[in-house]
Amino acid sequence: ALRDGLRPSACSSNSHDQRPSSAAFHTAIGAAAHNRAITRIAHAIMDLLTQSREESLNTPGRPTRSHQDHRRILTAITARDERAARQAMLDHVEAVEVLVLGRERQRQRGKGRRSVVDK
Repeated sequence: ALRDGLRPSACSSNSHDQRPSSAAFHTAIGAAAHNRAITRIAHAIMDLLTQSREESLNTPGRPTRSHQDHRRILTAITARDERAARQAMLDHVEAVEVLVLGRERQRQRGKGRRSVVDK
């Protein structure tokens, strides 16, 4: 199931091609843990992050980077290398966090500028 999230369309630079496979990969990670709590948390996070994931995948180069991150995670899990899997997941989450927080900061700055101009 994890490999389904890494099908060829995931290599596409088109974010609309990547979304279903990316979501499938994240869901499969939760299911592979065989832990209902983790699976529920994964689903909740996916629901909460739908908009930011879409924005993230529209960033030039991000779909390819996400695919590479997912492949690195899968390789570590397949090798049963807990340390490498943890690091690969952490690197992926941190990269997306920087991207999402950077966009949020830009929005906040934009709002601040408008309010100054409006005065």
